[in-house]
Amino acid sequence: MERKRKIRRAFILTAAIYVIINIFIFGLMRAYINTNNIISRNQLVMASVSENRDKKTINILGKNFEIDKSNTAGTLAKLCTYTVMSDKLRICTDIILKSKEFILDYF
Repeated sequence: MERKRKIRRAFILTAAIYVIINIFIFGLMRAYINTNNIISRNQLVMASVSENRDKKTINILGKNFEIDKSNTAGTLAKLCTYTVMSDKLRICTDIILKSKEFILDYF
């Protein structure tokens, strides 16, 4: 009887912490959306989608992802891989891509 009570208490505590963390994250995202950018005074957008005839562009927190409609499986796999990566790998990837753009633009 005592063991069942401890298991139930642990489950309720875990569920309560999960709900509190989700509310906190939702509040942070909502505050992020409602803030204004200091430099350009444009309202920040968490995610936006724009669609052309050949491709679809998804902007998530300042990162642009282009999905080619002719090759959706490959581009969706790249998008999912990028979002699942850890922060360190994502930062390294961003640095490599930005340095590649810099080199191509100026040299």
